[in-house]
Amino acid sequence: MTLNEYFPGAGIPPHVDAHSPFDGVVLGISLGSGVVMTWKNDKGIAKHVFLPRRSVFVMSGEARYGWYHQIASRRADKVDGKIFFRKRRVSITIRKVRFEPCKCSFPLYCDSQSQTPLPAFELIKEKSKDKDSTASNGKSEENGGKSTNIKDPKGIVVENEDDKKLSDWEKKYVYQTYDKIAAHFSKTRYKPWPKVEAFLNSLEEGSIVIDVGCGNGKYLGIENRERLHLIGTDRCENLLKICRDRIDQC
Repeated sequence: MTLNEYFPGAGIPPHVDAHSPFDGVVLGISLGSGVVMTWKNDKGIAKHVFLPRRSVFVMSGEARYGWYHQIASRRADKVDGKIFFRKRRVSITIRKVRFEPCKCSFPLYCDSQSQTPLPAFELIKEKSKDKDSTASNGKSEENGGKSTNIKDPKGIVVENEDDKKLSDWEKKYVYQTYDKIAAHFSKTRYKPWPKVEAFLNSLEEGSIVIDVGCGNGKYLGIENRERLHLIGTDRCENLLKICRDRIDQC
């Protein structure tokens, strides 16, 4: 059993679980957050499956031995037309140890039958030639690299948005929104949380503190701040302006 912790933005590269050490069934459990996992074969056909929070998936047969699986490195997934921001996710993977060489029908991927099984990125590069293929209702479609809606085994439509589209969406609906509401937002975030303030006051004199996502700088203006070297950073330009003015007035 393997336990892994993933934070928003983290992913896993395309790979096939090694054949020689583990048997033909792999079971995975997702806790804390849902995520879209992608399976892709050597023909470039991709299956994007949404794994809900507290769900279980089972890989066996061809899916286990002949398809690479991966999770894209991004902070959100689009499922059924809705954006789901990822949260901290804990993955539990359960495998059964194999005690004899693998004799599967996929020698190209098999480290028992081949001393140099083809790596995922080489296979995908060679077969797909940068063209993305998807499968819908059992039929393969060439789509020239554009995203296409497909269905997972439960019938949930999963739209695999590329990172650029998600980044543009985040800029428009998150960053720009905070810039517009900065003044109002700042008025609702004026008082430091007592435990955070107590932690800062407990630090040794001369300690360096970096507040990533400092907003209006409510922690940069605490009492006795001269004891510390406080640095704040934020994506919202208007909140940073409020922070600068606030610190100048303290």
